[in-house]
Amino acid sequence: MSILTKVVKILKILKITFWSISGLAFLIALIHVSFPSPDKYNAFKFTVPDQLGQATVGYKYNYSFCQPETARKEFCDSSASIPADGKAPYRFYEDTNPNFPLPLPKGLHLNVNGLLEGVPKTEGEIWFSICAVDSKEDRVCKIVPLNIVKR
Repeated sequence: MSILTKVVKILKILKITFWSISGLAFLIALIHVSFPSPDKYNAFKFTVPDQLGQATVGYKYNYSFCQPETARKEFCDSSASIPADGKAPYRFYEDTNPNFPLPLPKGLHLNVNGLLEGVPKTEGEIWFSICAVDSKEDRVCKIVPLNIVKR
């Protein structure tokens, strides 16, 4: 039984639905970081900030998960300090787990080189999941919040 299934079962026993809980995103993030996943046993490290700054509806936004941002646009190379301790080059993708979807904010897309860019279309604190993969196919996924405001 997966961790998510256990949490849902406990919530049903307590007669609590996800829709009645304020801070669902916080609960999801807490579950994600509190329970070990196979990703945590890699030497490969991918860290993300607590907040990616602020985006504005209707205005161009970008953030690079490859730090420092690589000059080459097709991948995140071995000069990167984030991600680290894996085998470069690194690539990035949106985690599209059908059992636990946390899609990118509408209007944004993630390039394979780690650059999140686009024009956000909806406001709010949006939580989504990003994965970094090294050339040995080791991967680490993180849940990331982005605050999007109206101007």
